[in-house]
Amino acid sequence: EVLTLEQARPLRLVGSSQLRVAFFKGFNSKFFTKTGQWNEPRHSFRFELTYQRNISGSFLAKQGKAKGQLFTIATKAGIATDKDSGRRYFDNSPAHLNAQLDASLDRLGLDQVDLFYVHRRDNNTPIEEVTDTLASMVKAGKIGSFGFSEIAPTSLRRAHAVHPVAAVQSEYSLSVRSPELGLVQATRDLGVALVAFSPVGRSLLTDRPHSAETAQNSAWLKTNPRFIAPNLVANIKATARFRQLAADYGTSAA
Repeated sequence: EVLTLEQARPLRLVGSSQLRVAFFKGFNSKFFTKTGQWNEPRHSFRFELTYQRNISGSFLAKQGKAKGQLFTIATKAGIATDKDSGRRYFDNSPAHLNAQLDASLDRLGLDQVDLFYVHRRDNNTPIEEVTDTLASMVKAGKIGSFGFSEIAPTSLRRAHAVHPVAAVQSEYSLSVRSPELGLVQATRDLGVALVAFSPVGRSLLTDRPHSAETAQNSAWLKTNPRFIAPNLVANIKATARFRQLAADYGTSAA
C-alpha cells in the first residue's frame, strides 16, 4: 500500500517520553522497531514509530497491562562486534540470537515481541539451522513470528520450507530496484510481507540530498558507491527532475 500525502501525518512527541510517533490513516496498529546496532533514532518505511535506546522500554513500562496492546513490536539481531578489534561481523548462531532477543525483551519489559528479524545472513550458518532457531523462539512464546533482512530469494524459499517466514526487509525505492530481480516475486509467491526500507533513496529522492560533506561524515555513506564522487553528483542530477515534478505539484519530493 502506498500512502498519499493526505494520509501521512507528521511525527509527534508522546508526552514527555521523548518517544516520537507518526500515525497514518488506514493503519490500525502502530509498528515499533528497534535494533541494538545504533544509538541514534531510526526511521522505518510504513512503520509509525522511531526507536531510541532505553526510551521505548521506559515508555512501555508506564503503560501497565496495556503495554502489549499499544504497538506491534519488531526487533532484530544478527550483527555482532568484536570487543578487541571493534570489527563488526554477522552472527546467526543460536547463542547470539537468543541472547540478543532476551536482552531486547528485558529492555522493553515484555515477554514477547511480535516480529523478530535476522538482521543479516551469516553464510557460515545454514539458513535451515537459523530458521530452526527462530522457530524454537516461536514455540517458546518469545516471538510471534520472524523474518529476515536483505535475504536472497533462494535463501528465503529454503527458510520458508522449514517454517513460515512472516516478513522480509529490503532496501527498495525508485532508486533501488534490485528486489524486483527475484525478491518481490518470491515474497509474493510465498505470501511473505515485503517491508521496504530507505524508501527515499537515503536522501536522493528528497528536496535535500546529502552533500559530499555529509556523506563523508557518515561511516556507511562514505563507502557507498552512490555517495562517492563522481557518482553522487551524477545521482543528484539524475533525480533533479523528480524534485522538479514535486515542485510543479506544489509539494515536497518527500
